[in-house]
Amino acid sequence: MDAIWDDLNEDMLNPLVQKALDDGRIPLGCTCTFAPLPLMSVGKLFPLALRAPKVSTTELADVYLSSVICAYTRSLQEFQMQGSYYYFGGFVVPCACDHIRRYNDHLDLFKTDQDKYFNYCLDVPRKTGDNQINYYTDELKRFAAKLEDHFGFKITDADLKAEIVKFNEFNELLRPISELRKAEEPLISGTEFHKLMVGINSAPRDLLVDPVKKLGADLKKKKQGLSGRARLMVMGGKLDNTDYIRAIESQGAVVVADRFCLGALPSALDPISLEGDIWRNLAEHYLTKVHCARMMEKRDDRIAELIDLVREYRVDGVIIEVLKFCDIWNIDTITAIEALRAEGIPVMRLEREYRHTGEGQLITRTQAFLESIESRRVAGGTAKVKQG
Repeated sequence: MDAIWDDLNEDMLNPLVQKALDDGRIPLGCTCTFAPLPLMSVGKLFPLALRAPKVSTTELADVYLSSVICAYTRSLQEFQMQGSYYYFGGFVVPCACDHIRRYNDHLDLFKTDQDKYFNYCLDVPRKTGDNQINYYTDELKRFAAKLEDHFGFKITDADLKAEIVKFNEFNELLRPISELRKAEEPLISGTEFHKLMVGINSAPRDLLVDPVKKLGADLKKKKQGLSGRARLMVMGGKLDNTDYIRAIESQGAVVVADRFCLGALPSALDPISLEGDIWRNLAEHYLTKVHCARMMEKRDDRIAELIDLVREYRVDGVIIEVLKFCDIWNIDTITAIEALRAEGIPVMRLEREYRHTGEGQLITRTQAFLESIESRRVAGGTAKVKQG
């Protein structure tokens, strides 16, 4: 991969973000996949996924946040208090869980410019019925009105539709790259794909069209794909450090599928409809396509989709990574493990911190997991998922 993808992953204030700032554009930080990217891209605005790369401690954040708040939330708080987000024009925080809501509660305490600063907490429903879609449609309109009032421009239906068209076109560039992972010998590693997905959420997407096109073309020119000891899926909560996937693949595995924030979430690349009420289409897309573990009524659908993905990508085993103290994923993991084992799919659960620590332990656990998959093959056990 070109060096640009390393730059995008290593620093939030990367060359493309700096270029956008020099052009007078305004970054809005967002914490969650529920953030409506097309709406946050109107005019001079552009969204960035909030991260805390290379965070070494959370000693400042720990003063304000409970010790049982997840490390992702505490790391964002630490960066906020250190002034690392000084160049942001504001923050959009979908209240997807109580942990990240606490981060939103503290944002006002650390404003660097009271007049310039924008903050909005998106009220995201936990169900996906018509009533909830209607509510979220109204919530997005309220959000848009706040953007208009603060930044001083009008957001028309035509403006939103134009951004949705760009959103759909960009996703169409990503889709064929994602599809390469289904091959018997994938042309892109899990580490490279994760680096791509983190990168596209770390700069204005219009500045990434050419780099993504070039990456797709370069991959198609490769004559030799990847093979390894096992084809793995990694799933779980927030994961924006590619060293985690790299450590797993360093033991001979190939990560061919994923299901986590800043990964290739199922259906997330599907287009947003341009027919009918454009606002409702936007709300429906984010409520029904993200398939987050917080949507409790959709548990059975998520399990069915998970099994389908294992079959589609010919996965040999699943690693579930869970941020310590993440209530949502700790609950969802229980049913996911039961369902995977019932289908004869090897599965391993790993608890982790937000910072990439304990790599030696991760490597040891991965080695043991791969050996168990290989032993099942030798013994003639069910190492592959049962075919439906």
